[in-house]
Amino acid sequence: MSLIPRRIFQNCRMCCYCFSRTLAYKSIYNVENLYPGSKDLMSAFSFKSSDKFKEQSGFSGKIPIKDLTVKYSKSSGPGGQHVNKTLSKVEVRFHVLSAEWIPETTRSLILEKFWKKITRNGELIVWCDDSRYQLNNMKSCLSEIRELIKIAETPPDTSKEERIAELYDMDSVQAAHKKRLMKKRKNSFTKAMRSPQYD
Repeated sequence: MSLIPRRIFQNCRMCCYCFSRTLAYKSIYNVENLYPGSKDLMSAFSFKSSDKFKEQSGFSGKIPIKDLTVKYSKSSGPGGQHVNKTLSKVEVRFHVLSAEWIPETTRSLILEKFWKKITRNGELIVWCDDSRYQLNNMKSCLSEIRELIKIAETPPDTSKEERIAELYDMDSVQAAHKKRLMKKRKNSFTKAMRSPQYD
């Protein structure tokens, strides 16, 4: 009986030794062996680049659940009698102006574009009851919030205004008139050449 714990102890010691040896092993082609001191430089570079990326990109895509107010209720969607027994409908709301995980400029754009989804208290409401499962409805709500933020961050399309400005440009209008008159003259000359000529 005393041999079993001893064998187990020996096996554990061997496993720990092999595991530590595997972790400590580094090939000659390892980055630290090829470029000594590059680990600190890479970590500093990644830290700076990540900060720069966060400043440029704005919204990171992560929504903190603690800042959301989630409410569950019975759904009128699919699921049969299941929806009468479980709280599968999900309603998610959050205060737009106090949401620090959204850039300040994006918050004002959300208030401007999606004012129909915002209450008098300044809370954006999103709800979903498409699925009979509560977790799927929660995922759909979070995806919709990300989509709304993405739409708010997208710059407006100014191609229509540019096209209208080009149409009302006097130089382009005069050029169009000249082109139209030249085409009329060409057509009239072609028709005149088709008509029979009498001496």
